[in-house]
Amino acid sequence: MKITALALASCLSLAAEPPAGTLIVHPTDGARMIYVPAGKFIMGLDEAEANTVAQHLGAKDAATLWAWDCYPRRTVELPGYFMDETEATVARWKKFVTATGHQTKFKETTRHFDRPEAQSLPAGEITWDEAKAYARWAGKALPTDAQWEKSARGTDGRLYPWGNDAPTPDHAHIGVKGKPPLLYTQVGSFPRGASPYGVLDLIGNQYEWTADLLEPYPGNPQADKMRDYGRVVSLRGGSWYHGWIGFYGAKRFGFKPDETYYHVGFRTAWTPPAGYFDSPQFKQDKAAAVGTSTVPPTPVYRAKAAPLIDGKLDDACWQNAVVVVANHLYAAPGQRTEPPPLIARFAWDERYLYIAYEVNDTNLIALASGRESGPPGNRRIVPEEYLPEKHLDLAEFFISFGSERLFWEIHHDAANHMNNLAIELPTAEALAKIPKPSYKDVTFHRERFVTDDGAFTVARAVQLKPTVGKSVKAGQGEKSVRFTLSTVNNPADQDTGYTGEIRLPWAGLGAPSAQRRADGSYALAGTRLPILAASLNGNRGEATYHSSAPSLPKLMFHFSVALWPKHLLANETK
Repeated sequence: MKITALALASCLSLAAEPPAGTLIVHPTDGARMIYVPAGKFIMGLDEAEANTVAQHLGAKDAATLWAWDCYPRRTVELPGYFMDETEATVARWKKFVTATGHQTKFKETTRHFDRPEAQSLPAGEITWDEAKAYARWAGKALPTDAQWEKSARGTDGRLYPWGNDAPTPDHAHIGVKGKPPLLYTQVGSFPRGASPYGVLDLIGNQYEWTADLLEPYPGNPQADKMRDYGRVVSLRGGSWYHGWIGFYGAKRFGFKPDETYYHVGFRTAWTPPAGYFDSPQFKQDKAAAVGTSTVPPTPVYRAKAAPLIDGKLDDACWQNAVVVVANHLYAAPGQRTEPPPLIARFAWDERYLYIAYEVNDTNLIALASGRESGPPGNRRIVPEEYLPEKHLDLAEFFISFGSERLFWEIHHDAANHMNNLAIELPTAEALAKIPKPSYKDVTFHRERFVTDDGAFTVARAVQLKPTVGKSVKAGQGEKSVRFTLSTVNNPADQDTGYTGEIRLPWAGLGAPSAQRRADGSYALAGTRLPILAASLNGNRGEATYHSSAPSLPKLMFHFSVALWPKHLLANETK
């Protein structure tokens, strides 16, 4: 980060250190960085603390945990510094590669460069030298062991970034004991795991390179156990791949400088020069952070031609749309299902939001409620709402225009039944007084529906997918394969699923009236929409939900709008 001599010369006095957690956007790599103030903190553990961690993580004791590299517990003092809020992402690594022409030996990160939905994944398979090269290009450095640990543990000696409570899958990308996640996930997906300063992803997801070698701390009473480590670099944060033994704030691992794997990434630190906090540059960097978010929104491209709503997903806009995968098991952070129960795509134009999706399901159940909803000229058969004994399947889409209290819940099933619920939650003040929010605290406006906009109407369609083909004789020893379509409500066969399309007028969704043009179309380019795609599979007689959000609390979807994936209506035609 460069500060001109003129800017520094204009500083007549040394500005006070900013508050802990002050956020800036670094002008070179665009990283959101969080300020960790100068001062003392507790670094390392004593054996009693390590034994507590061992119990939390399912190990017998501190020795089984290999915790000796954390000893001894002591007080360390550091000057103030900024720390990247999250691990370096695919988008930031791509920016570095583009700016410098860097040739990377490993392809774990570069394979994501052309995938818009992958830009907020953490960089992986990065070597120590590459991480240092990135830091030099950005005018920063890899954090020291001490900087990393203070960012994670604050000044109170806590065991984990969030405090002293044992880790859960809601805190970090760690899966469950004995069952690691399938791969790394989007940075910033676990706000409950934030450190005292607001730094994220300090436990789980990727290992992170530091600037230091893994050597015994001064005064380590068990330093002899590290004698044969060799010249290895200290890695922090644990790894989704290596499991629960490393998921605490003081833990260090070690890899050789030229060793790396797809679960190895990094983040950077920056110590501001004298006068920075009194400079125009600081004001500019702080202002740049206003309105930004940890995870960039997923682009929704404008359709060059409106898709034909027939359920076939063969329109050009779907071929170019970003794939949204709903395979995150609800209320079980880190657990995903393959193949995905639901894959969605979104597109838009000045009149409509378009949704296309594919459901994978071996037993499709879709029942009508006997009711209809919608305007008189566009009545829609309503699917039955879920009860365990009905074994129902539904595709669901939750759509908000930014409100965390008022939004739509759209239901669509394999029989082309569709309904929508206008959802209203209590005010934030009222919700804070409810110990355990549940369905009884949600107002479901079942008599409201997404309306048509004159000639611009709601439309929906489904196409059942073919089942697995069976080989049949075709005469003279030849064989052919016969395919049949999946069926609905027949438990005796094995289905493969269906594809669906939905068209929703912006007026019916409640788009801001200020953005409605004189001809009735809407100027919505640049609008951010939280959209959650979800799948309900009732095959087992219980609600097995998956969603497109990597981490949701153990409550209903409705209470987590802030964690729904953000989508941006991009002014780019596809």
